[in-house]
Amino acid sequence: MSSLTVGAIPCQDPKLPPRQVPPRRAVLGHTPAQATPETFRTMAAKSEPAPPILIGGSAREKRLSVVPAKYRTLYRKAWGGNSRKAAIRAFCLECVAWSEHEVRLCTALACPLFEFRELG
Repeated sequence: MSSLTVGAIPCQDPKLPPRQVPPRRAVLGHTPAQATPETFRTMAAKSEPAPPILIGGSAREKRLSVVPAKYRTLYRKAWGGNSRKAAIRAFCLECVAWSEHEVRLCTALACPLFEFRELG
C-alpha cells in the first residue's frame, strides 16, 4: 500500500498514482472546521434577500391573472369567506381545467370535495 501524503488519498495499488483530494470549501476565508456561527451570520447578512412570499392580496392577484375572466367573480366571492359553495366550485373548476362539463363527469372518488361538487 502506498504511503499517505498531504493532499492525497492512499491508493491500494502502488502502480496507480494517488488521487488528489479537492481542497475543502472555504466559507468567508475559513474552512468549515474553522467557521463559527458568527461567520455564517455574516455570510447570511451579505447574501441576497429571499424573494418575498406572496400572501394575501399579492398571491390572489397573481392567481386571478391565470383564472379565466368568466370565473374571476366566483374566486372573489370564495375569497370573501362567506360562500363555501363558491369555494368548492372554484376548486373543482380549477381541478378540471375550467370545464363545467368535466366537473359533472368527475370520477375523483378520493377527493374530499367529491360529494359537494356542483352537479348542474
